[in-house]
Amino acid sequence: MNSESPASIGVSFAGNIGEKIPLMNRRRQMFDYFTRMFGNSSTGSEETSKDGYVEFGNIGEATSGRTLGPFAGVFAPVCLSMFSAMLFLRVGFVVGNAGLIETLFQFAIAYTIIVFTVMSVCAISTNGAVEGGGAYFMISRTLGPELGGSIGTLFFLANIVSSALCLTGCVEGLIDNFGESGMLNFQLIVPSFKYFSAWTCSFGLMGSVIMMFVINPFYASTSFGLCLLLILLLHFFSPCEASEWGSISQALIFHQVRKYLLLLDPRKNHIKFWRPQMLLMVANPRSSCPTITFINDLKKSGLFVLGHVKVDKAETNLDYTDKTISSWLTLVDHVKVKAFVELTVANSVREGLHHLVRLSGMGAMKPNTVVLGFYDNKVPLDYFTRLDSVYKTSLFQGLTTNEEKFPLRLPNEEKHLSTSEFVSMICDIFQMHKNICICRHFDLYNKTDIVKNIKYKYIDVWPVNFFGPSMNDAYDTSSLFMLQLSCIIKMIAVYKKHILRVHLLNTIDIQSQRVQLKQLLSTLRIKASIHEVTEWSQIDLTTLDSDVNTYISRVNKLIRNQCAETIYVIK
Repeated sequence: MNSESPASIGVSFAGNIGEKIPLMNRRRQMFDYFTRMFGNSSTGSEETSKDGYVEFGNIGEATSGRTLGPFAGVFAPVCLSMFSAMLFLRVGFVVGNAGLIETLFQFAIAYTIIVFTVMSVCAISTNGAVEGGGAYFMISRTLGPELGGSIGTLFFLANIVSSALCLTGCVEGLIDNFGESGMLNFQLIVPSFKYFSAWTCSFGLMGSVIMMFVINPFYASTSFGLCLLLILLLHFFSPCEASEWGSISQALIFHQVRKYLLLLDPRKNHIKFWRPQMLLMVANPRSSCPTITFINDLKKSGLFVLGHVKVDKAETNLDYTDKTISSWLTLVDHVKVKAFVELTVANSVREGLHHLVRLSGMGAMKPNTVVLGFYDNKVPLDYFTRLDSVYKTSLFQGLTTNEEKFPLRLPNEEKHLSTSEFVSMICDIFQMHKNICICRHFDLYNKTDIVKNIKYKYIDVWPVNFFGPSMNDAYDTSSLFMLQLSCIIKMIAVYKKHILRVHLLNTIDIQSQRVQLKQLLSTLRIKASIHEVTEWSQIDLTTLDSDVNTYISRVNKLIRNQCAETIYVIK
């Protein structure tokens, strides 16, 4: 008795490579024989794909070849499409009612539109390998998921209706010729053709649209309305936002942005459409999330750039941007801000600031305002790991400390920026004719708590030069800039209920100053209340020269007392 099991004869099952099913009968062998004769037999491979498509992800991998040859893949489906219910059952009806000449003219128009449309479809289908999904797959990977999904859905519904027509015609033809029996099967594929142009595409599009409205305006309008509705739904609720399909939408956006950037002439800048273009210098995003969120609100549809300087030798970090930009873009998505990212490597933070101020942006979209954090000795907070943080995430945590993104400076670790360099950076920004903002105490900022907390009522502006107060302080460039920023903050939905308050120091001729300031606010169309600081008379200005630290301490104490119910202080 032979212990070896007999060799089984089988074929590959399409659902699972390597899984075998036995040959059931001789008729299947004969079918395979004719398939190989009329189809496209694969060489060098025993297993063949059953779907006839090449997956995008499998390009370059070992494939088994196509199973559809000229007969099964082209001749049979084209003939089945030609020998349709419309040809056999309705041509006589059309000729009888419209006449032979008009019928031929209709066929000429229809086939002309079809030829140009098919040329466009073939251009799309040959622009990469086609996977399963037919028209939906081709259109979605070329024009984007919105158009692909909407057109694919309408195409699916059209096929359902078309199936009903074909079944009706099939049954009617079988009854007329063979009685009540018989069954026909057919398959439809798109032929391959690569020659087309923008003119043929436009002609096919316009011809199809015109014929839709000529045949039935109601159904044509309904189809367009449904298509637009599906496009909007897929645009706002698409689960495929992160898919990298290489659709034409990115190419169109690039073309439009480049065109309009060239039209945006920096020589035509005017105060009427001035808006803050922010460059926020970020030492470490882990400790800067609240500041990033606030500046995003403050930009008021202007440019927002996150700038970061890696202090190191540029020669050994030529690929620094390529290696880290992905993490920064993930940060932008996580914090949900509309910002660009600019990274540079320099020997010092000051030198890197020069790079970013000069090179950030493009064309007329260049930063006009640089935002710095306040220089202090506070230990930086990690908003990615704090339990009470709205920015808590594990996206930037690695398995080990070395794999962690944006590692924080240790408490005993030396800073890359000294006090003298920080002051020099401020001077440099003024020399480069940029506005400057210095943000402090944003570790206490929580946008969610602002809505719930009714204690804070005001947004305060101090248009005062505390190192040399004068009656004209409220009218200089710095004060006007502060008033503009306060108006932008007031426009944010969270702060609309807060009262904008401008502080006026109690000096000589206070009534005249009040009238002038009120007129200025009216001219600028700023709705704000004027608050007189009567306690200012208690500040001894002579200490400004003799003991500047005492003077600054008293001024700060005065501001804190005046702003006990204030959410933001701009000074």
